[in-house]
Amino acid sequence: LARVLAHSGLRERVYRRGDVLELPGGMRLEVLWPPKDADLEGNNASIVLRIVHRGVPLAVVCGDAERPVLEKLARMDGANLAAPVLVLSHHGSAGGLCPDFYRSVGPQWALASSRLDNQWGFPAKKVRDELAEQKIPLVSTGESGQIRVTRKRPEDPLEVDRGGGFGMVYKGWGNKAKGCACE
Repeated sequence: LARVLAHSGLRERVYRRGDVLELPGGMRLEVLWPPKDADLEGNNASIVLRIVHRGVPLAVVCGDAERPVLEKLARMDGANLAAPVLVLSHHGSAGGLCPDFYRSVGPQWALASSRLDNQWGFPAKKVRDELAEQKIPLVSTGESGQIRVTRKRPEDPLEVDRGGGFGMVYKGWGNKAKGCACE
């Protein structure tokens, strides 16, 4: 990566908890993890972001952070994690299963990026079961193909479009969706 950056003329920037990336159109990425003084390796060095549009939280994206990180975030941030969409940690692996974190985010939808019939069984059954227990619909790219979450105005319900030829759109802030883990 360093060689590619040097060749491209771009400079490396390390983001830590509290940093904010301001993007065009009122979008911002709030860095929730890793902490400023952390010397982490592996999955727990993953960046965890909250996506916000014009002051309205949209999603929490967990990277590959595992349960210990998610537990710390739930304890440190609690209700400040709130967002209608949670992108599950590490493709929905059991290593990222954290019921308290899910409750803190309070998502209307959980998304997992994984391949259909992958060798690890992502999203893990334990994760699916916990989301079902909390009545959080799960949509996985492995089962649905491309996923698009939209809404026309901040007060409108989310629309979750399952791509990949399925073409189904679900509307609502907590309505059960056909085929989700919580039916």
